[in-house]
Amino acid sequence: MKTKNILTILVVLILLLPSIIAIPDVKILIDPVFEEGDSIAFKYRLFSNVDETINLVVGVLCSEAPPAPLNLEVVELKVNVVFVGSYDFGLVDSKTEPQNCSATISILDPYIYEKKQEFRIETNPSFEASIKSTKIQNTQESNVYILGEKIALDLETNIKGVASVAVLTYPNGRFEKITLPKTILASQEGTYKLEIIASKVDYKSKSLVETFSVIANSPVVLREDKVAIKQAREEVRRAQIRTLESSNVVKVVSYSNNIGGQSVRTSFDNFTNSSFILGFVGFIVFLFVMSFVAYRARDK
Repeated sequence: MKTKNILTILVVLILLLPSIIAIPDVKILIDPVFEEGDSIAFKYRLFSNVDETINLVVGVLCSEAPPAPLNLEVVELKVNVVFVGSYDFGLVDSKTEPQNCSATISILDPYIYEKKQEFRIETNPSFEASIKSTKIQNTQESNVYILGEKIALDLETNIKGVASVAVLTYPNGRFEKITLPKTILASQEGTYKLEIIASKVDYKSKSLVETFSVIANSPVVLREDKVAIKQAREEVRRAQIRTLESSNVVKVVSYSNNIGGQSVRTSFDNFTNSSFILGFVGFIVFLFVMSFVAYRARDK
């Protein structure tokens, strides 16, 4: 039994041996680190001990970047001849985040084989930042303020130690450099613009722009409280229902009165019209009779 199993394994190995021998030696030549301004590119070498045609895919995979286009190539390998290919991924710019990547060579036909080579992109990371403007009176965030209100301006970030340069432009075009946090008085009607450049060592700088308006007065109280808005909408809905119900009652009463009035009016109108016709006919008959009598009297 053992002898039979050994023979089976040997046969399988013999059958697979040509494929194993045919798989080419693959080497990826790429730098271990890329920085801002570098172009990510690499070369690869294929060496085979047999003549063969292979289909392969070349590409780059990164943890913080969308998949790059893959190059599908058909390569004719000659025995003991080195094939050299190249692949260009792209430029590392100021927006590129630090991340781990790998250059890949995947043979798809006539067998499946993959080779990877790790590398890293080392750039300054970015940070999150946003401009916050609030009313001093109720610390409510807003982008519309009333003339004379005090407005608190500040920069919010997800890291500490961020330096900022801020410029505030007024509605009349005047601008001034301010230090955040800053409280200002809404002294002019119109649109204000706040521009900020936030930076920290070993991080990417960030530019932000925020606008807010100042109006003379507010005929409608602006409330951003969701609960208050919901209550207000409910009150409006109830008022509409009450108005609709009252309107329906008035319509029903009015309709009933109109029906009765129309009936009475119609009967009276019919009676009046009939009396008028009978009187008119009687008058015509009377004139005819009188004319006939006068005519007979003259003949006599």
